[in-house]
Amino acid sequence: MRTTIFISKCFTAAFFIFISLIPEVYSQSNNNVISYCYQPLVSGIKQIYCINADGTNNRKIIDGPVSLNHQDWSPDTMKYAAVGYIGSGNTTWSIFTFNYDGTGLTRLTFVNNVWDTDPVWSPDMSRISFTRKYPNQNMRDELWIMNSDGSNQHYTGIEGFMAKWSRNGMKFIYTSKRINNRYDIFTCDTNGTNEQRLTNTAADERFPVYSPDGSEIVFSAGTGSSMTDWEIYKMKSDGTDVRQLTSNGAYEFCVQWSPDGTMFAYGSDIHEAGKWEIYTMDTSGANTQRITYSPVNITAINPVWRRPLPNKVENINSTVPGNYKLYQNYPNPFNPKTIINYQLPMSNYVKLVIYDVMGKETAVLVNQKHNAGTYEVEWIASEYPSGIYFYTMETDNFKSTKKMILLK
Repeated sequence: MRTTIFISKCFTAAFFIFISLIPEVYSQSNNNVISYCYQPLVSGIKQIYCINADGTNNRKIIDGPVSLNHQDWSPDTMKYAAVGYIGSGNTTWSIFTFNYDGTGLTRLTFVNNVWDTDPVWSPDMSRISFTRKYPNQNMRDELWIMNSDGSNQHYTGIEGFMAKWSRNGMKFIYTSKRINNRYDIFTCDTNGTNEQRLTNTAADERFPVYSPDGSEIVFSAGTGSSMTDWEIYKMKSDGTDVRQLTSNGAYEFCVQWSPDGTMFAYGSDIHEAGKWEIYTMDTSGANTQRITYSPVNITAINPVWRRPLPNKVENINSTVPGNYKLYQNYPNPFNPKTIINYQLPMSNYVKLVIYDVMGKETAVLVNQKHNAGTYEVEWIASEYPSGIYFYTMETDNFKSTKKMILLK
């Protein structure tokens, strides 16, 4: 039986410090870039690094004087949100943002003797969710939301941590221990209502993340009588069809989906107990590869894939149109680029999705709130095969689909 100073059935402060060192994996187009926390095992400043998914081009993004970890990349890929503190970090943790190149460090939250952690951008980049943890109140976890500039900080009414947004920005998936003091996975609306419990086992289940298409959830769970071995599991988004993907007897945490939904990245200490590195595998649990090899007394853990670069959406006419409309793309047929225009008569959340001829989702071009007006977005299909494709625009009260042809 393996042992570690970090894991126990109780959620200790030492364990929480461990899980906060979450490296993030992100992709510009496919699955190629990972940012992560470069963490001294003994003491020192936590630093944000990036590395290619094949293990090459390891480079520093930001370090000191603030010790930063548990970063999330904004949907437009231009900023990070991260947990940070100065000094020992044992009393007050804050949420910071900074630019992708490490400049512009800005603190958004600060409450004495409180740990603010787990920052995650909303899909439309207007808000950031985070966990507010109270070390002096038996490590109570609260799910909070604020605007992306730090204003309007408010408690959702949900006790939980490590919340992730659904792709449409309408729901959270998170972990909570308030029932039987055991960690289970829940979902709720982002206003804190309609909570649903998805897991109820003897294990501790944590770090749930939706798949890119929202149909599945991946998570880590503590198994074994001592709750010291953590493995990776996958289930459908309604909590059914739970499948175990790893059985390594190691501590494997914070598994994350790649942007295209074909791979996982995660932290594991399978090679050396208590020293975490980043690994990847496919979503069946096969083809495992280690991609970081940190120096002695350094650990690199907890990956999150970077979102793909968003498509550029332009407001080409701010005059308020009289109705909703999705226009035919041009040129059509096309190779490899085409333009799609659409209009809406009022402010609304717009989703524009590309499907192949079999009805499989191919690309999400737009997934954000717009003001009234006429917009255009470009689809670059250089990585897709020739054929017939369909594109669908959907709002709260409008839906339209048109056909286009990619001819190479």
